[in-house]
Amino acid sequence: MRVKKPYLKDRLPNRLCHLCNRAFCVEHKGEKEGVCEINHETYYRNHRGIQHSIYRTYEEWKRDCEKMRLEEMSSGDEGRGGGRAEKEVGGKVVGEDSADVASSQVGGGGGGGVALKSSA
Repeated sequence: MRVKKPYLKDRLPNRLCHLCNRAFCVEHKGEKEGVCEINHETYYRNHRGIQHSIYRTYEEWKRDCEKMRLEEMSSGDEGRGGGRAEKEVGGKVVGEDSADVASSQVGGGGGGGVALKSSA
């Protein structure tokens, strides 16, 4: 719903622009797919407060997307919870949930373990 002029109706379908993160309709579509027709160079220059979340050009956005995609792929399964780890117990390889492995490595919750420093 429109906030500034609610009496005006939006033409559907609306999409969010990849560059400026604003909604636009099919009639205001730019040359590139997923980009509206405004001058993004000027919009970027005039909105200094949100420059961390908008892009000047489609190429800049594309480069950032590729960079994020490569970082995601290089990290692999790191940082994902719920995985299984294998550890050797008495000569046998036993599978454990990652939460169990983490608690056994920290001290197991018996009170005598090492406290982890939280990074908030």
